[in-house]
Amino acid sequence: MEFDQISIVGVFDGADFTLPLQGPPKFLVGPNGSGKTTVIKAVFFAGTGQWDRLASLPINGVEFTGNGRGITVEKADFILFSRIDRLLQTTSRPRSSLNKRFWPETWEEAEKTIRKSRMAQRYPKSVMEQIESEYELLAIVNNFTQRETRDRILYFPTYRRVEKDLKDLVNVDTQEDVFELESGSNLSSQIENRYKQFGEVIGFGGQDIALLIDETAEDIRQKARVALNEHSIGFLEALVSADLSKTRHFRNYLVRADNANQLIDKIQRYAPSTMKVDAIKNEVSRLVQKLKGQPWGRLRQKEDMLLYYLSELHTLVEKVERESRPLLSMVEILNEYLGSTKTASMDAQNNVAIYDNNTKNPLQFEELSSGEKQIVAFFAFLILHENNDDLIVLLDEPELSLSVSWQKKLISDMLKTRRCLTIISATHSPFIIESYPLEHLIALGHE
Repeated sequence: MEFDQISIVGVFDGADFTLPLQGPPKFLVGPNGSGKTTVIKAVFFAGTGQWDRLASLPINGVEFTGNGRGITVEKADFILFSRIDRLLQTTSRPRSSLNKRFWPETWEEAEKTIRKSRMAQRYPKSVMEQIESEYELLAIVNNFTQRETRDRILYFPTYRRVEKDLKDLVNVDTQEDVFELESGSNLSSQIENRYKQFGEVIGFGGQDIALLIDETAEDIRQKARVALNEHSIGFLEALVSADLSKTRHFRNYLVRADNANQLIDKIQRYAPSTMKVDAIKNEVSRLVQKLKGQPWGRLRQKEDMLLYYLSELHTLVEKVERESRPLLSMVEILNEYLGSTKTASMDAQNNVAIYDNNTKNPLQFEELSSGEKQIVAFFAFLILHENNDDLIVLLDEPELSLSVSWQKKLISDMLKTRRCLTIISATHSPFIIESYPLEHLIALGHE
């Protein structure tokens, strides 16, 4: 990263707080009202380029530092980001906030576009002079956040997210007018857009998480279908060209240990129930025995075709397993929290469900405890995040609704997912921070 630290300057006109954008976790500790949430929000707004929202916070500015350099943006300059963005807009159509907005690096380049903008005529000369003088430093900050941090931030604000009405959450956070959920919608467009645009999980419930998991599973199934089509075409091409040379390395795999039976078992998971497993296993067993013979001898055409087809299916199964790994990882982590009464599992179609161990029936999300809901949400949004890059995870009082034992392991389990570039957490819980040395703590207020 060009910058690896962000400082929130003048919180409540007082202290500055510097936080890493990568590296070991940091914890903001202090009494209520000391500014923990303000600092977390400031990192989030600045890192995702929401400068108008950042301007509403009681801070004096932000500073990005790294590689021996630093750029400070004062609060009075926050408004310039949206003004410059409008000036650089080349069409009258509003741009989607899902799109990244990179600016020209130099004022000379930017001015060519700005001259053509009708917006430039609406600003006083003093504003345009201010934009010109600040432009190149602001462009560095804008392009950095758009390129490096905007899509990598996952932010969980402080709310009993699983207990409150979603529209209340939006209004508490932004003071926006109350909005109504569309009839039949699973997730309000405002909440969905906040997550998709900025990684802000301002409200979640069973609908949201089920949708996230289902979309992930369907994406895997679609990739498997595409891979199967490619496999079928490849098999046809091999038959036409009589090129079965790809099987050379696969032969060594097939004759080792119990690989043949394991492969058939995996194929069976994705196959219809009418698959004649015993007949296939017998045929494959005869093939393996022939391959184990020394020398191998010449395979019959049927055996050559079977060997080639198995090698292609092996490649396909490995691809599906790679795609399924995040879901499986999530299931394994959830089972460390659910205890003896419930079990999370994933079937062959990558559908994930949590079962009651007594009744063996699947449970709806609403039937879980508040703490269980929160754990499912934390790890679902973290592990299944569509950005494959490591994430900057912001947590504001994650201990809410969690038992003491869960608080103790939450951060380390998040780090074990290998999805975290860093974690910044505001907390009142001694159990969240007990295993971390003092240098991981940032004290606010008098604590």
